[in-house]
Amino acid sequence: MEETGHAPGCGCAAHAADASVSLVGSTGQVVFDVREKSSMIRYLGETAVTMKGGAFSAGKVQAVAVLWQVGRYVSREYVTWWDYQQPGYPERFEAMSRADYVTFNFYGDIGRIERTFITSNPLKGFFARAIREISEAAPWSADDFASARLQIMSGLLAAQRSLWDAADGADG
Repeated sequence: MEETGHAPGCGCAAHAADASVSLVGSTGQVVFDVREKSSMIRYLGETAVTMKGGAFSAGKVQAVAVLWQVGRYVSREYVTWWDYQQPGYPERFEAMSRADYVTFNFYGDIGRIERTFITSNPLKGFFARAIREISEAAPWSADDFASARLQIMSGLLAAQRSLWDAADGADG
């Protein structure tokens, strides 16, 4: 699964879980897969998922973070970083700009789905804007993106801001 991109020691709940995003089926349904402890999945309760998107610049890199919070009794925050320049990501950006709903599958200790949430997609407009802005940017490498992500997280840590607070792209 994809790295969460959190700085060591930042205290975020996302350290305990891995998250990735994929497109499923002929319509390209957006699915977020989260590997989490089974005991934590049980504590999520009957709750809604809250999503945010963040667009960050570091040098020539335009990085996008998709964050979500879930949990009635214990709130958890998760993140995936999106690199438009990597194979498969332009399609994921397009799918997020069109999808009315997104799915979150939570995989427990033995690797099977223990919980699924389906929620409306508040990030359609955010992704449409991101596509326009990023498609005009000069290309960057995967190494450039990894360095930029660390720079972004280090800057937030130094400013004592959370990634959630810095993300401003939620449409809803």
